[in-house]
Amino acid sequence: MSDRNYTLFVASYADAGLAAEDFKAIKAIKAVNEDNENWYAVVAYVITILISLIDPKVAIALYFAIAVFLFVPFQAVARAVTGKRPS
Repeated sequence: MSDRNYTLFVASYADAGLAAEDFKAIKAIKAVNEDNENWYAVVAYVITILISLIDPKVAIALYFAIAVFLFVPFQAVARAVTGKRPS
């Protein structure tokens, strides 16, 4: 549950084909952005797996930390605490 900014695209097309092309382009951009979103979590998991071979107790703590990092929307929490609005 991350706090995301959404973009509304409003357009008028005389040709349905042009509208379909724009829709596909927007979806392609969104797919690329979503694919690159959590690469750091994959790296953290690989490092944690390697650490688990040495010290499993430390690995358990790291797995918990990764889960918290992925599921807590830190930007939204910071805005709620400080009262600042996104610019």
